[in-house]
Amino acid sequence: MERDSQRRPDDDSGEQRVYRGVGVYWPYALGLLVLAGLIALVAQNTEDVTVSWLFWDIDTSLVVVILATAVAVSVLQAVGGLIWRTRRRRRLTDRDELERLRATTAGHESPPGSSS
Repeated sequence: MERDSQRRPDDDSGEQRVYRGVGVYWPYALGLLVLAGLIALVAQNTEDVTVSWLFWDIDTSLVVVILATAVAVSVLQAVGGLIWRTRRRRRLTDRDELERLRATTAGHESPPGSSS
């Protein structure tokens, strides 16, 4: 699928960018690879294991333990990334506001030695 040529408004070179495709196919290919890997994981890890943690003992399939660990790591990574992005966004917003305030107050200050 081909898009029309587009030029970014901030691009002063006068050249037009041409976009080919919409970048949709590689996620499907990656998803199929992950699915094939999961099928192999399930097929090769069917034995039961005992998971002991603190005072709990749970008998379950090894694949359940592996997949639960992967899901837990993904969730923790997403939460950590959300916290990091929120803090970074707040810091950048505060910095932009400080620069804006400095610029507006710099224009209103009288030169040293003059009386106001």
